[in-house]
Amino acid sequence: MSERVKLIATGFLICSAIVVLLALGTWQVFRLQQANRDDAYREARVNAAPITWTSSANLAPSDVDFHRVTVSGKWDNAHTFVLTNRARYDLLGKDAVTPLLPDDGGPAILVNRGWFPDTERAQTLAALAREDRATVQGLAVLPSKAEPGRQTSTGDWTRVDPSTMGRGLPYPVQGWQLLQGRRTTFVDDTSAPPSLPVQLWVAEGPALPHLDYALTWYSLAAILIAVVVIRARQLPVGSRL
Repeated sequence: MSERVKLIATGFLICSAIVVLLALGTWQVFRLQQANRDDAYREARVNAAPITWTSSANLAPSDVDFHRVTVSGKWDNAHTFVLTNRARYDLLGKDAVTPLLPDDGGPAILVNRGWFPDTERAQTLAALAREDRATVQGLAVLPSKAEPGRQTSTGDWTRVDPSTMGRGLPYPVQGWQLLQGRRTTFVDDTSAPPSLPVQLWVAEGPALPHLDYALTWYSLAAILIAVVVIRARQLPVGSRL
């Protein structure tokens, strides 16, 4: 293979690498823009007037997603679900999810009643079971489409999934869950509150460093371009493309 062919092949590979790096950086910029739009969408909904829930409102699950909701009803403590592997405050814990039967007789709402450490499971569930009725305030959210919930070998669940959980209930359920409690930014390096379960929710999406990723890819592309330019200047004039 002649030197000229080698240079052409090397140049093609380098150009391809630069294009890939720039494309990766641009992809992260697009992801950052989408994340900002998602945050703005959630924030606008969370700040909207709370919904006083009645089954006759004829609201689709998408209509209540990320809205604050208030609903009164009776707990079905006999069918409380436990979500496993919920780490907070540097502690492994669980969430308790209980169906709430609205006073107007409509489909039940799966209410996430809060987090507790593994060591406090029996005491926390016993305390929740003593509560017969409630007026619940919280945040309505749709279940994850990317990863449906499933029941583990221990009987606990990986996440809330109304369609799957509802199969074991003697009544219909809404297609969304309600996170009971108030909003927080959830600083996990603090100690767990003394009152259990912890009834706090966050509206923000995951803080992924898309901008840092974009700058990293763009920087690598710039470094590669600089190396090529410097190397090209060092080559004899006759051997340059």
